[in-house]
Amino acid sequence: MIQKTLKLITLLLLVTLLTSCASKLAFISPEKIDLSGTWLLDQKLSEDVIVILSRPNAGTKSRKSGQSGSGKPSGGGKHSAGNRSTSGGSNTSASPRFRKPVWMTATQMTIEQVSDSMGIAYLNTLYRDVDWGNSEKKGKKILAGWADNRLIVISQHKRIKLKETYTLDSTARVLTLEIKVSGNKGKDTFTRVFRKKDEKLGKESGKFKG
Repeated sequence: MIQKTLKLITLLLLVTLLTSCASKLAFISPEKIDLSGTWLLDQKLSEDVIVILSRPNAGTKSRKSGQSGSGKPSGGGKHSAGNRSTSGGSNTSASPRFRKPVWMTATQMTIEQVSDSMGIAYLNTLYRDVDWGNSEKKGKKILAGWADNRLIVISQHKRIKLKETYTLDSTARVLTLEIKVSGNKGKDTFTRVFRKKDEKLGKESGKFKG
Protein backbone atom coordinates (compact mmCIF):
# COMPACT_ATOMS: atom_id res chain seq x y z
CA MET A 1 0.00 0.00 0.00
CA ILE A 2 2.82 2.36 0.97
CA GLN A 3 4.72 1.55 -2.22
CA LYS A 4 1.65 2.24 -4.37
CA THR A 5 1.14 5.55 -2.58
CA LEU A 6 4.77 6.54 -3.13
CA LYS A 7 4.55 5.63 -6.82
CA LEU A 8 1.39 7.71 -7.17
CA ILE A 9 3.01 10.70 -5.44
CA THR A 10 6.09 10.36 -7.68
CA LEU A 11 3.90 10.25 -10.78
CA LEU A 12 1.91 13.30 -9.71
CA LEU A 13 5.10 15.23 -8.98
CA LEU A 14 6.49 14.27 -12.38
CA VAL A 15 3.37 15.43 -14.20
CA THR A 16 3.42 18.70 -12.25
CA LEU A 17 7.10 19.22 -13.01
CA LEU A 18 6.78 18.53 -16.73
CA THR A 19 3.71 20.76 -16.99
CA SER A 20 5.51 23.58 -15.19
CA CYS A 21 8.63 23.25 -17.36
CA ALA A 22 6.58 22.97 -20.55
CA SER A 23 4.90 26.31 -19.89
CA LYS A 24 8.34 27.98 -19.89
CA LEU A 25 9.69 26.38 -23.07
CA ALA A 26 9.24 27.29 -26.73
CA PHE A 27 8.63 24.43 -29.16
CA ILE A 28 10.10 25.99 -32.28
CA SER A 29 13.81 26.47 -32.97
CA PRO A 30 15.13 30.04 -32.61
CA GLU A 31 16.01 31.63 -35.95
CA LYS A 32 19.53 32.56 -34.89
CA ILE A 33 20.47 29.32 -33.13
CA ASP A 34 21.47 26.31 -35.21
CA LEU A 35 23.18 23.36 -33.53
CA SER A 36 23.64 21.52 -36.83
CA GLY A 37 27.10 20.15 -37.59
CA THR A 38 29.64 17.70 -36.23
CA TRP A 39 30.86 18.39 -32.72
CA LEU A 40 34.04 16.98 -31.14
CA LEU A 41 34.61 16.77 -27.40
CA ASP A 42 37.23 19.04 -25.87
CA GLN A 43 38.65 16.59 -23.35
CA LYS A 44 40.52 19.16 -21.27
CA LEU A 45 37.40 21.20 -20.60
CA SER A 46 35.02 18.27 -20.13
CA GLU A 47 34.25 16.20 -17.07
CA ASP A 48 34.50 12.42 -17.15
CA VAL A 49 30.98 11.40 -16.14
CA ILE A 50 31.65 7.66 -15.81
CA VAL A 51 34.76 8.09 -13.67
CA ILE A 52 33.02 10.49 -11.31
CA LEU A 53 29.86 8.42 -10.91
CA SER A 54 31.69 5.11 -10.51
CA ARG A 55 33.89 6.26 -7.64
CA PRO A 56 32.25 6.28 -4.19
CA ASN A 57 34.65 9.04 -3.10
CA ALA A 58 34.67 11.09 -6.27
CA GLY A 59 34.98 14.40 -4.42
CA THR A 60 33.82 17.80 -5.58
CA LYS A 61 36.81 18.67 -7.73
CA SER A 62 36.46 18.60 -11.51
CA ARG A 63 37.77 15.50 -13.23
CA LYS A 64 38.13 16.55 -16.82
CA SER A 65 38.82 13.84 -19.32
CA GLY A 66 37.46 12.36 -22.51
CA GLN A 67 35.25 9.36 -22.78
CA SER A 68 35.72 6.27 -24.85
CA GLY A 69 32.93 4.08 -26.09
CA SER A 70 31.69 6.25 -28.96
CA GLY A 71 32.60 5.86 -32.62
CA LYS A 72 31.58 6.67 -36.19
CA PRO A 73 28.17 8.29 -36.71
CA SER A 74 25.50 5.81 -37.65
CA GLY A 75 22.65 6.81 -39.93
CA GLY A 76 18.96 6.25 -39.43
CA GLY A 77 16.07 7.96 -37.78
CA LYS A 78 13.91 10.56 -39.37
CA HIS A 79 16.78 13.03 -39.75
CA SER A 80 19.42 12.35 -42.33
CA ALA A 81 22.20 13.59 -41.18
CA GLY A 82 33.88 23.55 -15.07
CA ASN A 83 33.28 22.78 -12.31
CA ARG A 84 31.64 19.87 -10.70
CA SER A 85 28.90 20.34 -8.09
CA THR A 86 27.17 17.96 -5.73
CA SER A 87 24.16 18.51 -3.53
CA GLY A 88 24.78 19.21 0.11
CA GLY A 89 28.52 19.81 -0.33
CA SER A 90 29.25 16.11 0.08
CA ASN A 91 32.69 14.67 -0.67
CA THR A 92 31.12 11.79 -2.56
CA SER A 93 29.12 11.60 -5.74
CA ALA A 94 25.47 12.09 -4.84
CA SER A 95 24.05 10.66 -8.06
CA PRO A 96 22.21 7.35 -7.97
CA ARG A 97 23.62 4.41 -9.91
CA PHE A 98 21.88 3.81 -13.23
CA ARG A 99 22.59 2.80 -16.81
CA LYS A 100 24.20 5.82 -18.46
CA PRO A 101 22.75 6.85 -21.84
CA VAL A 102 25.19 7.16 -24.75
CA TRP A 103 24.91 10.92 -24.98
CA MET A 104 26.38 11.36 -21.49
CA THR A 105 29.76 9.99 -22.59
CA ALA A 106 29.84 10.72 -26.34
CA THR A 107 33.06 12.15 -27.77
CA GLN A 108 31.50 13.11 -31.09
CA MET A 109 28.00 13.93 -32.23
CA THR A 110 26.55 15.04 -35.55
CA ILE A 111 23.42 17.15 -35.20
CA GLU A 112 20.79 18.00 -37.79
CA GLN A 113 18.37 20.60 -36.47
CA VAL A 114 15.08 21.63 -38.04
CA SER A 115 12.27 23.87 -36.80
CA ASP A 116 10.52 21.31 -34.58
CA SER A 117 13.17 18.71 -33.75
CA MET A 118 16.71 17.48 -34.22
CA GLY A 119 18.51 14.24 -34.96
CA ILE A 120 21.82 13.33 -33.35
CA ALA A 121 24.21 10.66 -34.65
CA TYR A 122 26.71 9.51 -32.03
CA LEU A 123 29.98 7.94 -33.10
CA ASN A 124 29.66 4.19 -33.85
CA THR A 125 26.47 3.82 -31.86
CA LEU A 126 23.06 5.40 -31.29
CA TYR A 127 21.05 7.66 -33.60
CA ARG A 128 18.67 9.76 -31.57
CA ASP A 129 15.58 11.76 -32.52
CA VAL A 130 14.54 14.61 -30.21
CA ASP A 131 11.16 16.25 -30.85
CA TRP A 132 10.28 19.58 -29.27
CA GLY A 133 7.41 19.21 -26.81
CA ASN A 134 6.29 16.25 -24.73
CA SER A 135 6.87 12.67 -25.85
CA GLU A 136 7.41 9.19 -24.48
CA LYS A 137 9.99 6.68 -25.76
CA LYS A 138 10.79 3.27 -24.31
CA GLY A 139 9.08 4.09 -21.02
CA LYS A 140 10.80 7.46 -20.65
CA LYS A 141 8.87 10.69 -20.45
CA ILE A 142 10.69 13.40 -22.42
CA LEU A 143 10.23 17.16 -22.61
CA ALA A 144 12.31 19.24 -25.03
CA GLY A 145 12.20 22.93 -25.91
CA TRP A 146 13.99 26.26 -25.92
CA ALA A 147 14.52 28.91 -23.24
CA ASP A 148 16.80 31.95 -23.60
CA ASN A 149 18.33 30.46 -26.77
CA ARG A 150 19.29 27.30 -24.92
CA LEU A 151 17.96 23.87 -25.81
CA ILE A 152 16.65 21.97 -22.79
CA VAL A 153 15.85 18.25 -22.83
CA ILE A 154 14.38 16.66 -19.69
CA SER A 155 13.89 12.90 -19.46
CA GLN A 156 12.43 10.89 -16.60
CA HIS A 157 12.55 7.13 -16.11
CA LYS A 158 11.32 5.71 -12.83
CA ARG A 159 13.09 7.78 -10.16
CA ILE A 160 15.94 9.05 -12.34
CA LYS A 161 15.67 12.49 -13.93
CA LEU A 162 18.17 13.75 -16.50
CA LYS A 163 18.32 17.31 -17.75
CA GLU A 164 20.43 18.33 -20.75
CA THR A 165 21.08 22.01 -21.48
CA TYR A 166 22.77 22.85 -24.79
CA THR A 167 24.31 26.34 -25.05
CA LEU A 168 25.93 27.66 -28.22
CA ASP A 169 28.52 30.42 -27.76
CA SER A 170 28.56 33.70 -29.72
CA THR A 171 30.97 32.31 -32.32
CA ALA A 172 28.68 29.30 -32.98
CA ARG A 173 31.81 27.15 -32.69
CA VAL A 174 31.61 26.04 -29.06
CA LEU A 175 28.71 23.97 -27.75
CA THR A 176 28.43 23.40 -24.01
CA LEU A 177 26.32 20.54 -22.69
CA GLU A 178 25.38 20.74 -19.03
CA ILE A 179 24.05 17.48 -17.59
CA LYS A 180 22.04 17.37 -14.38
CA VAL A 181 21.33 13.99 -12.82
CA SER A 182 18.89 13.66 -9.93
CA GLY A 183 17.28 10.79 -8.06
CA ASN A 184 16.18 9.77 -4.61
CA LYS A 185 19.82 9.72 -3.42
CA GLY A 186 20.74 13.21 -4.54
CA LYS A 187 21.92 15.06 -7.63
CA ASP A 188 25.02 15.97 -9.64
CA THR A 189 25.89 18.39 -12.42
CA PHE A 190 28.46 17.77 -15.15
CA THR A 191 29.80 19.84 -18.02
CA ARG A 192 30.83 18.60 -21.48
CA VAL A 193 32.33 21.05 -23.99
CA PHE A 194 32.34 20.44 -27.76
CA ARG A 195 34.08 22.24 -30.62
CA LYS A 196 32.62 22.34 -34.10
CA LYS A 197 34.43 20.32 -36.74
CA ASP A 198 35.49 22.22 -39.83
CA GLU A 199 34.01 20.01 -42.54
CA LYS A 200 36.22 21.47 -45.29
CA LEU A 201 39.44 20.84 -43.40
CA GLY A 202 38.21 17.69 -41.69
CA LYS A 203 39.30 18.85 -38.26
CA GLU A 204 38.20 20.90 -35.29
CA SER A 205 37.80 24.61 -35.92
CA GLY A 206 39.61 27.10 -33.72
CA LYS A 207 41.52 26.54 -30.52
CA PHE A 208 40.69 27.05 -26.88
CA LYS A 209 43.03 29.28 -24.98
CA GLY A 210 44.42 28.32 -21.63
